[in-house]
Amino acid sequence: MICSFMVRVKFEKGKQREFLDLVIEKLNSPSLRGVLQFGFDVPYSTLKNYYNEDRFLPKELFGDLLEIANLKKEDFEFIELDENWGKVKGGEKSVRGYKISFENFLKLTNEKEIELKYLSNLIEKFKANSILDIGAGNGVLAIPISKIVNHYVAVEKNDKFCEILKKSKIEIICKNFLDEGLFINQKFDIVLCSHVISHDGNFENFVRKGLDYVKKS
Repeated sequence: MICSFMVRVKFEKGKQREFLDLVIEKLNSPSLRGVLQFGFDVPYSTLKNYYNEDRFLPKELFGDLLEIANLKKEDFEFIELDENWGKVKGGEKSVRGYKISFENFLKLTNEKEIELKYLSNLIEKFKANSILDIGAGNGVLAIPISKIVNHYVAVEKNDKFCEILKKSKIEIICKNFLDEGLFINQKFDIVLCSHVISHDGNFENFVRKGLDYVKKS
């Protein structure tokens, strides 16, 4: 079962730029753009956003920068922010604002491209033939994935997204995955849930039910 989260690190004001300046120095890079020659799959425009502190660094990228620049995490002060940061429990307006902000964030990054590449490699490596995609969304990831496996089933509770997926001839179950009435009479090689668990609010039940649909082999 593959669950995708976007955990970020938050520095005090000015410290994220200082961290990136130190990385540039340790790598003997002539500029911020020069950091990309070390194999980072990040658009320069996104890297500039991190440098200008318009966005918090993804934890995974932070770890990669530490490793390649031979720096120690313990030497920096920061906190980790999970996918729910900025949301107020029970606040409909704030949740809606979070979703809009998150959708805008995805438009400005190549995260989905990276995730598609990772999943494609995983499917090839383990010769996976079937995928259950929980929270398939608007199809940006779902549609290309459905074309590289023999059997693909999507679960999506958003009616608008369901219509998009149906037009792409994708087998779709238009329900909330945690609905008691939802039952799928089959097992899958891969169960995927990308940026969806936090929206349903019950991590343990979600993962437990998701694991029930993974083939034991």
